[in-house]
Amino acid sequence: MPKLLVRILLGLLALVLLLVGFVVLVATTPWGQQFVTKQVNSYLAQKLQSPFHIGRISYSIPDWIELQDVFFQTPKGDTLINGGRMRVDLDMWGLLNNRVALNQIEFEHIKLNVSRTLPDTAFNFQYILDAFDTGTAPEPSDTVSTPMAINLTAIGLKDVRIKYLDDVTGADVNAYVDNLQAKFSETDVDKSRYHLSNVAVNGLNVYTRLYEGLPTPPGVPSAPGDTLDLALGKWQVTNAKWDVRVETSDFRTQGSAERLAMESDYFYLEGEKIGIKSLDLSNANVAAILTKPTKKAAATPPSSASSVAASGAPGWQAKLTNVRFANNHIRFDDETAPRQKRGLDYGHLNLNNLGINGRFLVYQDLGSRGQRISGQLRNGRFRATSGFVLQQLDGNVLYTDTTTTLTQLYIQTPTTLLRDQLILCYDSLGQLSNPRFAKRVGVRVNLRQSRLSVEDVLQLAPFLADTPPFAGNRGAFSEPMHRLRVRWLR
Repeated sequence: MPKLLVRILLGLLALVLLLVGFVVLVATTPWGQQFVTKQVNSYLAQKLQSPFHIGRISYSIPDWIELQDVFFQTPKGDTLINGGRMRVDLDMWGLLNNRVALNQIEFEHIKLNVSRTLPDTAFNFQYILDAFDTGTAPEPSDTVSTPMAINLTAIGLKDVRIKYLDDVTGADVNAYVDNLQAKFSETDVDKSRYHLSNVAVNGLNVYTRLYEGLPTPPGVPSAPGDTLDLALGKWQVTNAKWDVRVETSDFRTQGSAERLAMESDYFYLEGEKIGIKSLDLSNANVAAILTKPTKKAAATPPSSASSVAASGAPGWQAKLTNVRFANNHIRFDDETAPRQKRGLDYGHLNLNNLGINGRFLVYQDLGSRGQRISGQLRNGRFRATSGFVLQQLDGNVLYTDTTTTLTQLYIQTPTTLLRDQLILCYDSLGQLSNPRFAKRVGVRVNLRQSRLSVEDVLQLAPFLADTPPFAGNRGAFSEPMHRLRVRWLR
């Protein structure tokens, strides 16, 4: 009897060792990974009724898992995903502690195509979810237990193209990125917290068309604890191109930028505040176009933002500590406005070599008290296609709904030099363009060693060409607008 018991124990031990050896063989050797790849393909073939392929599954337990040569096709014959490599670095032991720690997610040589088109309003990957649907009702969620914590540290994209077409929301996006590296200082999916620390992008190309989607009933306002918590961190974007069309607003922007750098300070979405430490844009070509309306505007119910504005409550506040623009080409076109024959056409601006430095730029929506804009501008310059050339612009700016103040002013063109101070006081901006209210506008000018060219005045305000004293004269001005005097003629 003891010998039989020993033989049984030795047999069980040998079986355990064989199982452990097989697990080790599967987990650590290329043959084992090929075996797992075949088993996964075989299992998915029984579930999915559409063509698919996973070339290789590699892994290192408990650190990472990688899929290579992945292809999935939808039942309609569209390619859902086709790519070279998808890798996830994660802490598998964290699953035992109700925690998913994703150290790095990498996509390389990937094409992803996600769509939701009419008449079917389901996403094209719905067939995968349906294949694993058991048909049983889901168990009631446990509101007492601690939700699983999902954290993400970094994302890496290389040679990735993403197409997204959604007729429900009205979005058509085609984006390509050559290289993207994003790092997070803190993430918590359950709390909707995503704090970026550093983002580096090279070779970004984006085409976006936003159009009218399906009408949707107003959603339920989110609870205070279910708001998005974002931090933008530092951004470095090089060699970017974009073409964005917002058909619902008759707006389009397109262009390219050799370098865009931004470092944020704070961003409070619910508190409507954003702070940027530095913003740098150089060698960019940017166009903003107000397109002709494609159809008559339909009456829309007032949004929450408009309701807040109507109530007179304060709105967004933005602060930019340091701004630098260098060697940029900026174009603005209003396709609904006729073109002017002379002077700066504010409906069709075309500015070359635009550059300016700014410090402590602040925008405040004060609600019923209007708006407030202030900041320090230095080294402003551009060349307009109309012939106007701004060689230098310096000044401290303060604008409100009743006052415009320029101090430490220095404006230089080839024929004009203005310096020192300019203050305008008015009850509303409309008074500045209506001669009937000239007596209500106060002008305080303190210009020393300055000269003003009528040619420049008519470039900035071509509608004054036939108005005295500009008709055939050149001069400088002081006093309130209804008592303007020409002090110097030549």
